[in-house]
Amino acid sequence: TLKVYVDYASQPCRALPMFFRAAKIPHEVVMLKFMAGEHKSDKITQLNPFQIVIRNIFNSSCYINKLFVLVTFAEHDGMVLRESMAILRYVTKVFDVPDHWYPKDLMGEQKVNEYLHWQHLATRINCSMYFQVS
Repeated sequence: TLKVYVDYASQPCRALPMFFRAAKIPHEVVMLKFMAGEHKSDKITQLNPFQIVIRNIFNSSCYINKLFVLVTFAEHDGMVLRESMAILRYVTKVFDVPDHWYPKDLMGEQKVNEYLHWQHLATRINCSMYFQVS
């Protein structure tokens, strides 16, 4: 069974169950509220010990040192999976996911990975910074 732990306040967390539903991948969603500290329980800490990461963000001429809570993780057949992009790639290899979602040929896969990494580091961070500053 694929079990995904999410806080729907997080865009990468929202993306996984949305994709799983669209691709008809059987899964269970476990809701966490990181603002309430639910990710710090003993059970969750054992599954996901990487809770806080300091990231340095350079936005225009401004330098921001932000703390990010890493909540996106999943369990499948006793194995813990972390990071939304890595979970996505794992799921496409283990489950029968149609090629239009994630191609099985190397060049098609590379194109999807290229976009996923670009949007994760370019579009997503800039959009989230816009809403934090505005």
